[in-house]
Amino acid sequence: MQWALLAVIIVGLFMISGRYPKLAFSALGVIIFGTAAVVLLTTDEATLKRQKVAAENVEVVNTTVVPAYAGSYRISGRLSNAHDSAELKGITLNVVMMECMGANRTECQIVGQASERINLRVPAGQARDFYTTVYFGEPTISGSVQWQFEVTETRS
Repeated sequence: MQWALLAVIIVGLFMISGRYPKLAFSALGVIIFGTAAVVLLTTDEATLKRQKVAAENVEVVNTTVVPAYAGSYRISGRLSNAHDSAELKGITLNVVMMECMGANRTECQIVGQASERINLRVPAGQARDFYTTVYFGEPTISGSVQWQFEVTETRS
């Protein structure tokens, strides 16, 4: 809608610039100055209103991983938003699949890694269940599988 209004204003200024060039350029200057003032004055308010939820305030708990269709894995769990006032709108979750060998399963090697975007609204101080499906190819696993989950990015 703003683009249509801008197009109408520009066409109008072109039409009157032939007869009244001073009026057209003065009107253009006022529009540019007014727009710049509005943008500069409202940017700080918008930034203050849109608080960011830090990745440290988001916790991924109760995760389960089960095999899904065609070699993919279904990951489900719960996202907790520990921020006191900002709503979480989504996260980027880094999922790491590791093959662990040895008696204590301490010798681990990464065999799959994916970054999944999860769009989920979580109000401040609340938690919501989520699920996503990831595909790592079809690695041959001879040891046991361990998983790591890390929130790398948040959207609020």
